[in-house]
Amino acid sequence: MTMSSTVDRSKTYESAPEHALYVVIVTTRLARHVDQNIDAVRSEACPEAIHDLRINLVKLITILEVRLDRIPAETGSALLEDLRWLKKRSADVRDWDVLLSDRKIWNPSGHGDKALRKLLSLARVSRKRAADNIAAAVRTERCALLQDKLCRLATLGTHSMEGIDSGVQRDLAGMLEHAFKAIRKRAHACETLDPEGLHSLRKSVKRLRYACEVLRESFGGSADTLAFQAYSLQQALGEVHDAEVGRRRIKRLVKSQEKSVRRRAKIQRKVLKLRQRRYERLLEMEWKLFHKIKRFWIPPSRAHAITETRGALLPPN
Repeated sequence: MTMSSTVDRSKTYESAPEHALYVVIVTTRLARHVDQNIDAVRSEACPEAIHDLRINLVKLITILEVRLDRIPAETGSALLEDLRWLKKRSADVRDWDVLLSDRKIWNPSGHGDKALRKLLSLARVSRKRAADNIAAAVRTERCALLQDKLCRLATLGTHSMEGIDSGVQRDLAGMLEHAFKAIRKRAHACETLDPEGLHSLRKSVKRLRYACEVLRESFGGSADTLAFQAYSLQQALGEVHDAEVGRRRIKRLVKSQEKSVRRRAKIQRKVLKLRQRRYERLLEMEWKLFHKIKRFWIPPSRAHAITETRGALLPPN
């Protein structure tokens, strides 16, 4: 997997008004999308609503964490806290959906296995419980107030252009740099393969990818290339994470079950363990490729100094 690393700096340091307008438009659009996703989850009208909500929550949080100083305090900090709260409430559904969609775990040829059917039933019950939790969350007063804040944020877009041009390059570059530094801080996880460290690294890579996707119209091909590289690394990290989480969830499911179910669960966990090891090897290769990325958002005058320090902060190729 190799892609051109050609850097188009022309879009990075010119046309600040256009960049500013785009950031405002994206922030406004995401605020409206999250508001609509919450309504969809509440009405249970769309099976993918929880998944869409979680993705848009992460994208909006990614922007707000960098641009918080440009949003009124009574809206910004409280909004960010509420968005994180709702994202956390939606996490379990995603993990159960990943596990339940794994055909190698719930092999159709094994449907005659009573223990496997019992295990599958337990997993579905747990997924339903997680979905009920997020459904209850979107019906709370806190979520209703969150939607009010999202509406205010969306209307801010039409009034926030004045005075933004001078700081827009800092906003855009800062968004990417914030995500990149978070990845660099957690780089050791790729060597230790610590599950919690890899999970934190995966979240940081996801935010860098979303930042690139959000800003692709401002940064052009450079953002697209980095988004692709981040996506490839995120996929490898995700497979390792999903296998680890799946093993833990299956183990908890069968604690009080009969011996035959526990024995079947042990077999399924071994399948996930083998997959985890396979993707850990892929992760090593993806990390080496990702390590070669070009930080196109850094001014050319600073590029040399940053290059000199990178070796001490990231693992060697």
